[in-house]
Amino acid sequence: MATVMAATALKLSRRKRKFEEVMNDLYTFKEPKRRGPRTKYDRERVLKCVQDDWLGPNPLFKDHQFERQFRITRGIMEKLISDLPRSDAFFRHRSDAANKPGIHAEVKIIAALKHLCYGTTYASTNVDYLQMDQQTVRECVRHFARGVHEEYSNTYLRGMTRADAKRVTAMHNDIHGIPGYLGNLDCMHQFWKNCPKAWQGHFQGSKGKPTIVLEASADYNLWFWHVACGFPGTMNDINIWEISKLHKQFIDGTFTKEVDAPFTIAGEIFTHMFFLVDGIYPCLARFVKALCEAIGVSEEKFAAWQEHCRKSIERAFGVLQRKFLCLVHASEDHNLQDIKMKTMACVILHNMMVQHRIENGEVENRNFYTEYPIQEQQEVGLVENNNTTYDTADELVAARLAVQDRNRQLQEEPQFADTEDVMQIENRDISIDHLPETMQVVHERWAALTDIREHVRLKKAIMRHLVQQAAEGGRRGENEAEEFYPSDNDDNSTIF
Repeated sequence: MATVMAATALKLSRRKRKFEEVMNDLYTFKEPKRRGPRTKYDRERVLKCVQDDWLGPNPLFKDHQFERQFRITRGIMEKLISDLPRSDAFFRHRSDAANKPGIHAEVKIIAALKHLCYGTTYASTNVDYLQMDQQTVRECVRHFARGVHEEYSNTYLRGMTRADAKRVTAMHNDIHGIPGYLGNLDCMHQFWKNCPKAWQGHFQGSKGKPTIVLEASADYNLWFWHVACGFPGTMNDINIWEISKLHKQFIDGTFTKEVDAPFTIAGEIFTHMFFLVDGIYPCLARFVKALCEAIGVSEEKFAAWQEHCRKSIERAFGVLQRKFLCLVHASEDHNLQDIKMKTMACVILHNMMVQHRIENGEVENRNFYTEYPIQEQQEVGLVENNNTTYDTADELVAARLAVQDRNRQLQEEPQFADTEDVMQIENRDISIDHLPETMQVVHERWAALTDIREHVRLKKAIMRHLVQQAAEGGRRGENEAEEFYPSDNDDNSTIF
């Protein structure tokens, strides 16, 4: 009994002591923790260092060193310094609340470029040289990305016109030997370090970490014609393609009206220009996919050609990531829109450098990526009269009957008898007279896009064209060999 009473008294004394400590903490005044002395930045000294090293009339580092450091030329840098303050007040030089001079536009742009080029953290990027803290650098990157996108997206992320399509297809025809080839379509993943916990199940896909997907198409010169960013990492290429703006352009007729022109492959006429894709994409009339297993000489040549041409998009992604390491390192931003703007800004700067490289590379056409106005396109003869929309019901019925006749003729051809793709074709009823006229046009566009027979016909034509090119090349090689090494039976040969 005495032991229990002693234990109870000990507990009560401990509780009383704890209660007194809490009350003393509540009613005892404590000195607030004082921050250390504020760092005094010398903005004018920073500007002088930047001018002496990079942007002055006689800088310490030369032009090739500037391009290696910031991934753009000095001329593009001067253009950014001139254009961004005009569209965004953040880059205008002004005094702060204490009437002290603020950060100059040149310093802010260099801080943003250093972050994009090297992917370093906001805290350790520009504290020493440019004298900026973490929040200021973050604001510089955010305003720089948005300003570049608003100022230059209409030029360097513009949609492809018919004049652009003719130049790109002519370039691909000279290099790869196939007309009508617009470019390659593929996706790229970017890691997201600070993805919100509630979103990680949506963005964490096969990579094991949250990622953001970039869908893009590029040509042989690494110019990005189509860019879409911000898709969750759990989506594959098919899911992204179904909500892509390029897919929407195929359906609403924008791409057909502004880009398409007829071309011929192996004696067959096609009206829809095509992209090269990998095996996961659907069998569309505008896609040329790789073969699962090549059987025969023609399929082997086609597989080698397709794999060789598709290296352009992988090379474009590799060059883009090599230039801007922020796309390789895990992003520290919390806002998805900021990540999208940074990615778009990197693509725009990349296209600027592609145009600069082509212009200084002494190519045949210095205005390869110059945007022509519509009147100038008609003057130089780059626009053809190729209207594929239907204004009246009679034109719609005539076009539908032509599609039915062509499909019936293709069914009777023996070359499609044993094709695996044709066995997957389903009978589609295209008698849609009960729908409004606009829905009929959309249905026709969808039927033309998803026509597997057109996909197979394009693939077979490319195979025949490649076989013909190989045969012509072999005969040309034999003729050249006969010219250099004449036979002994030749009467005109010299006898020693």
